[in-house]
Amino acid sequence: MTSSSSRTIILKNSDGHAFDIEETAAHLSLTIKQTIQQDPSKTIIPVPRVNAQTLSKIIDYCRKHVTDKDNKEALKSFDVEFVEEMNEVTLTYVSNAARVMGIESLHVLVSKVLGDRLRGKSVEEMCRIFSIDDRLKSIFEALLCYQDHLTEYLPQCLID
Repeated sequence: MTSSSSRTIILKNSDGHAFDIEETAAHLSLTIKQTIQQDPSKTIIPVPRVNAQTLSKIIDYCRKHVTDKDNKEALKSFDVEFVEEMNEVTLTYVSNAARVMGIESLHVLVSKVLGDRLRGKSVEEMCRIFSIDDRLKSIFEALLCYQDHLTEYLPQCLID
């Protein structure tokens, strides 16, 4: 459980939606933690390029990982259920947002699950999953062919 002295931080996403989160939970994000350390009076923190659905999921993850930090079994069970309910597109959004926000444990968890789900899929299947139309299919195929040179641009799950 969070301490009663933990203040509330407001995360404002790119769509203008505001989300309350306890400061202790917000500190799971290295980016947010550094922002708060640079300006301790700051209570509203922008989270650009993250939609409301994704940010909501990230906040749920952070809260659970703070409240149950000493219960490894509960966290393991939560993590399984957390990623199980997401489709591949949502997993990609969460993975990218977690990477940008500096939540390594979430980024690793989601990227691994996404990689496992995509492993062995054909280019056609991946294009269908990510709604990539025929005009972009050849670009997607080229990216997959040159993945060794693009490791910093592609999600880790497509590289494994």
